[in-house]
Amino acid sequence: MKNQGILILSAGSPLVADLEETCARARIPIAAIIRGDTGKEFALDPSLLLDAQELTDVQLRSPVITPMMTSGLRQRAYRRLSAVLGAERMPRFATVIDPTSIVARSASLGEGSYVNAGVVIGAASEFGAHCVLNRGCVLGHHLEVADYVTIAPGAVVQGDVVIERGATICSNATINEYARIGANSVVGMGSVVMKDVPPNTVVWGNPAKVMKTGVAGYKDIGVLPDAQLNLLSFGKPRGASLPAAALAPRQ
Repeated sequence: MKNQGILILSAGSPLVADLEETCARARIPIAAIIRGDTGKEFALDPSLLLDAQELTDVQLRSPVITPMMTSGLRQRAYRRLSAVLGAERMPRFATVIDPTSIVARSASLGEGSYVNAGVVIGAASEFGAHCVLNRGCVLGHHLEVADYVTIAPGAVVQGDVVIERGATICSNATINEYARIGANSVVGMGSVVMKDVPPNTVVWGNPAKVMKTGVAGYKDIGVLPDAQLNLLSFGKPRGASLPAAALAPRQ
C-alpha cells in the first residue's frame, strides 16, 4: 500500500506550523491535520484540516505525531485519538527530525518525538517517546531523557543530565551537568539550574530557586502513568527512530 505520509494531531497548537515547515524541508508528506477542540487553528495549509471522525481508513493507518508544547496535553491528545480508533487499532507514531538539526549518530529518539529546526543533540544521549525538542536548543552528551519531556527554544542542557517523565525546560534555561530534573517539574524561562530539581516543582531564577511545589506539571497539566489514563503504553522509550523508518508503509 502506498504511504500517505504522517497524521498531525492537532491544528490547535501553534507548533503545528513549525512541523509543517519541517515536513516541507524534509520532504515528508502530510496525510492530514486533525482539528483541535480549542476553536483555534494554526495550520499553514487549511486544505489538510479534518475532524477526527472524517479521517479515512487509509489516513488512520498513517503514523501520528502531536506538536504540542504542553506535555500533559500531548498525552491526552493520544488518548482521544485512541478513543476514535478503538482498542483494536492503536496508532503508530512518527518521529520527525528537522534536516537543519544536528543529531549525533549515537543518540536515540523514541517514537512520536519532534526535533525542530536548529537543534543540536550530543553523543550517546537517549530520549524517550513523545518528546518535543524545540528550535535551537542545545542538548549535551549522555543525557537520559524520559517520555513526554518538552525542551523549549534556546534551552541548553549540559552533559550527563537526567530529565524525568513529563518535565518541561522553558526557553533559554540552562541545566548544569549531572543535574536531575524531576518528573512533571518546570524549569522557568532563563533559569540556571545548578542542582537537582524535585518532581512536581517549579524553579526559576539564576541560580534557580524553588517557586512552587506540588504542581501537576507545566500549566498544572501533568503527565500521568498510562494506566491511570486508561492508555496503552505508547512508544519505545529507548528505541531509535528516524523519519524514513517512521514513515515506512504498514505491512
